[in-house]
Amino acid sequence: MMLTAAEQRKAMKAFHLRITKKFKPLSLFLRRDASELIESTLQGQQGKLSEAQIERALDMIATAVSEQDLQTQFVEKDVIEDVLSKLQNTGASARDGEAVSEDTVLQVVGGFDVPKLSYSVDYKQFIAVRGDHRLHAETAASKANVFRERFNILKQRTLRHKLFKGKLEGSVDTELAYTLTPLSALLGHSRFRSASGDDALVVIGMLAQLEEGQYYLEDLDGKVKLSLANVIAAHGLYTENSIVIAEGTYEDEVFHARTLALPPSEPRQASIKSMGALNYFGGVSNAGEQAPLGRLEIDDEGAMFVVVSDVWLDKPAVLDRLRMMFDGYATMEPPPIFVLMGNFLSQPYGADTNNVFKGAFDTLCDLICEYSELSQHANFIFIPGPKDPGAPPILPRRRLPMRCTERLESRVKKATFTTNPARVRYCTQELVFFREDIVNKMRRNCVIAPNIGEGEPEITAHLVKTLLDQATLMPLPLHVSPIYWEFDQALGLYPTPDVLVLADKFDSYTHTYESTGTTALNPGPFLPSDFSFMVYWPAKLRIDPTESDERRAEFESRAEFSRIG
Repeated sequence: MMLTAAEQRKAMKAFHLRITKKFKPLSLFLRRDASELIESTLQGQQGKLSEAQIERALDMIATAVSEQDLQTQFVEKDVIEDVLSKLQNTGASARDGEAVSEDTVLQVVGGFDVPKLSYSVDYKQFIAVRGDHRLHAETAASKANVFRERFNILKQRTLRHKLFKGKLEGSVDTELAYTLTPLSALLGHSRFRSASGDDALVVIGMLAQLEEGQYYLEDLDGKVKLSLANVIAAHGLYTENSIVIAEGTYEDEVFHARTLALPPSEPRQASIKSMGALNYFGGVSNAGEQAPLGRLEIDDEGAMFVVVSDVWLDKPAVLDRLRMMFDGYATMEPPPIFVLMGNFLSQPYGADTNNVFKGAFDTLCDLICEYSELSQHANFIFIPGPKDPGAPPILPRRRLPMRCTERLESRVKKATFTTNPARVRYCTQELVFFREDIVNKMRRNCVIAPNIGEGEPEITAHLVKTLLDQATLMPLPLHVSPIYWEFDQALGLYPTPDVLVLADKFDSYTHTYESTGTTALNPGPFLPSDFSFMVYWPAKLRIDPTESDERRAEFESRAEFSRIG
C-alpha cells in the first residue's frame, strides 16, 4: 500500500529520531548530511531487512563511529562514509570466508583504557564520558562520583528486576512485588508507614559507618541510622560501602532492618542490552566481525588459556616447573595463551628488590627463548600482584616497571605487560583477570558474619556472588583498598564478564553464577599449592549443557586444574 506524502514525512521523521537516539548515549551529534546518508542507506534496504536487522545495523554504525578518532562531538558526513565503507567491506569479507584479523581475536585492555560511562537518571540510559581523565583527580567530586555511579548502576538494574517492577492497574498477577522507598521520604518522621499502610518498608542504600559503632544507610538524597540487631542476611559478604536492599521498619528515626540482601543480578545479555551501542568493555568491538569470530571461537577447539598465579621467579623450584610446563606446551598448535600473574617474588628484598626483580625476569626471558615456538608465536600476558614493585598499592595497579621487563619484551614477540585488574577479549568472550587476596580481605571487613556452616555455600561462593551483585571487583571502603577515583570503571563488572579470574592465595575453586552466566575461577598460588595451575578452554563455554549428559560433562570441563609433579 502506498503511503501518502504526509505519512511518508511522518515515517522519515520517526526514522531520523531513531537514528539520533542511537548516537545520543555516545555523546555524539550527527550533522544533517551525515544523518541523511544513514537514512538513505538503510531506507534503501527496507523490504530486504527486518526491523531487527535494521536496528542491529544502526547499532553497528553507532559503535563503529564511536571507535573513530573524533576531534569533536559533531559527526561529519565523511566519517559516516568511511564507516559505511568499512562495514560493507567487513561484511563482504565475512561472507567470503576471509580470516579475521589476529589483533581482533585476542585483545588485552588495561585498566586505564576501559571506557568511562555514566548512567543518566534523567534519560534512563548510559552515556559515554569523553575527555582525558587524570590519574590523580583534581577535586573531591570525583570521589563522590565513584559511589554515585555504583549506586545508579545497581538501582537501575534492581528496578528492572521482576520483584521491583510495578504492576499495571487491574493486573491479576499474583507474584510478590516490592516498592523501593527513597530514604528522603523517611527524613523528618519519627515513624513511617508505606503507601499500602504496612509498617514494613523496602529501601536501597549504601552501608556506611559515619559514627563510631553506628551504621547508616545512604542514598543520593539522604541517610538514616540503621539497626542490624536482629537482621537476617541473605547469602553474600556485607561490608562497609556495600550497596544493599533492606526490609524493615522505621521507628524513632532509626531503620530497624529485618532482612538484608544484595541487589538482584540479571542475565549478562540483559545488561548488555541496556548499554545500547556503547563499548563498555574496551578494545575494538567490530560488530561486523562478531559472526566470524563466533565461528572461530567454536571451531578452534585447541585454543586455551594457561593461568598461573604467584609465579615466584626467585625460587629455583618454580623455574624448574615452568620449564616442564613449557616442554609440554611447546609443540602444541595453536600455542596456548599464557597468563602469568604476580606476585613475582616470594619476599621483599629491601633496597635490592628492583635488581632482584630485573634479574628474575631476565632469567624467565632466557627460559622462554629456549623454546622458539613459544617465544615467537605464543601470547604471554603479565599481570602484577599486590606486592610487586613499581607502583603504589592503588587500584587499578599500573603494569610492571619497564626497566625490569625490557629484555623480555624485546625478545618474546607477543609479550604483553598490563595492569591489575586487566580485561581480555577473546573472539566474542570477555574475560576479567584480577590478582588480589580478596577472600581474606572481604571476610575481615564483614559487617555481618556470613553463613558458611553445614549446608551453606562456601566462602568463595559468597565472594563471587557479592562481587557480581555489587558490579565491582572492590566493594570495600577506600581506606581499606584505595582506588584511583577517575578510573573506578576499571574495577566494574557491569555487564558481567563471561569469565572472572580471581587469582588469590586461597585454595583453587571454580563457580558458575547461574543468575548472570559468569564462570568464576581461582587458579590458586603456584608453589604453595604444589605447582597447580589452571587451563581454560574457550570453545567449551558455548556448549549447551542441556543437550545431553556428554555435552554437560564437556561444558563442565571448560576449566581444569592441573599440577606439575
